[in-house]
Amino acid sequence: MTIEKTGLVDETGEVRELTTLDLEHARRASEAFPVALQVKLGMRKIGSAESKEAAHAEHNACAPSGKTLDDEA
Repeated sequence: MTIEKTGLVDETGEVRELTTLDLEHARRASEAFPVALQVKLGMRKIGSAESKEAAHAEHNACAPSGKTLDDEA
């Protein structure tokens, strides 16, 4: 059985109704969102070691000219 992949927008530019098949392929927010966003949304506590480590890694990856979050501490 082949499944035709369709976009979420129809020919007129309107968002189509989601089906159960669409929802079966959706990912959990905890898998899709970066840790920093999860913390900001209250999905994850900042106190957990995993969150702190991931937040540092995300910040350091975006830091300009080699400056890291660890340098600021």
